[in-house]
Amino acid sequence: MNSQSTTNAQDARAFYLSSFDSLSKQSFVNEPAWLHEIRRGAIERFNELGFPHTRLEEWRFTNVRAIAETEYELAAQAGEYPAEAFEAVRLPQLDAWRIVLVDGVFSAELSSLRGLPEGVRVQSLAQALETDGALVEPYLARKGSYEDNPFAALNTAFMRDGALISIPQGVELNKPIHLVYLGSAGSRARAVFPRTLVAAGANSKFEIVETFAGRGENHLTNAVAEISLGEYARGQFIKFQREAASASHISNTTIDLARGATFLHHNLNFGGSLVRNDITASLNGEDVDCTLNGLIMGHRDQHVDNHTTLLHEKPHCRSWEMYKSILDDDSSGVFKGKIFVQKDAQKTDAKQTSQSLLMSDKASINAMPQLEIYADDVKCTHGATTGRLDENALFYARARGIGPEAARAMLTYAFAAEIVEAIDLPEVRDELEGLISERLPA
Repeated sequence: MNSQSTTNAQDARAFYLSSFDSLSKQSFVNEPAWLHEIRRGAIERFNELGFPHTRLEEWRFTNVRAIAETEYELAAQAGEYPAEAFEAVRLPQLDAWRIVLVDGVFSAELSSLRGLPEGVRVQSLAQALETDGALVEPYLARKGSYEDNPFAALNTAFMRDGALISIPQGVELNKPIHLVYLGSAGSRARAVFPRTLVAAGANSKFEIVETFAGRGENHLTNAVAEISLGEYARGQFIKFQREAASASHISNTTIDLARGATFLHHNLNFGGSLVRNDITASLNGEDVDCTLNGLIMGHRDQHVDNHTTLLHEKPHCRSWEMYKSILDDDSSGVFKGKIFVQKDAQKTDAKQTSQSLLMSDKASINAMPQLEIYADDVKCTHGATTGRLDENALFYARARGIGPEAARAMLTYAFAAEIVEAIDLPEVRDELEGLISERLPA
């Protein structure tokens, strides 16, 4: 049976169970017992859950049957990634430490990690597990639960490598860290399971840019990121998703914020055919500030589904959420944003907004903002709008000599500008502006 063969749902599950048993006797055989226990629990949970289907409320608008019915090659070795293709995605103007993985495998050749401050660790997750598992064990699969998500369970069972970022208490990084996950081209459909762990100590500060870029058609990236900030730590995390046009990208991100922490997350989606991002932020201490921003630039037949959850656990916390979707051609999007305010989380201030711009008659969006509040002294708002370019604004621009396509491009960029301006790294803003411009009317 070749990599493109399709199977029924039960056989699809059996493929991963059989693959796990084989790897347990080969690649995973020398791992520490605690890690193998985590893997075993994850594959058993995947077996219980199976792949999600559209009868489930959380997956009602996103059909993953094509993923479930593909027997992917489970990448164990890295393919080649051409230098010119790497240059196009590595953000050359950004002065940053850089860690690169190709097909889920660390590339020392493409990485640049010299000059890290004392005590800061930026390294291959596989290497860290081999040489210093005690540093990894408190964080791996501790915050990012796979109990309700079969894709997170699969990542936990099959992860081989990824990135570990550990920032000690009180350290403020003076330049960003760039994580680059690359997928090489190949004739067989390949699946990779990268894992990112970020542990920032109290009163630390960091900026991380994460890029997913692929050349392999019909490949699957199933990524998990676990991010923890200590008390009064400050962090910014910017994710660029630039997968190949027919690739699938599934990601699960969990964020754990202690007292006084400040965190900004930017989720920027340009590539892939089938994309699903689940982001959960837990505000576990008082006086936390958390911002979740997102942008979809959809065209052709792309489908991008963003599910976000903000858990307000403690009093005096603030959260802001702004997701914008620009959808053209036959593309479709989903935004489901949930804010939970627990009984003890008095004085919560939470704002959530979803805005969608449909550029064609065939484009569509399903937006579902939600609030669930158990405290009685809070300020919480949510809202969703969907529409087309303002005809009056287009007429105003045309009346001043601006051509029709230029006017559409100008107004479309203005719609996205709020997301662009929220990023305070100029080199990243420039890259984002370029990616947006590539999708605007010529």
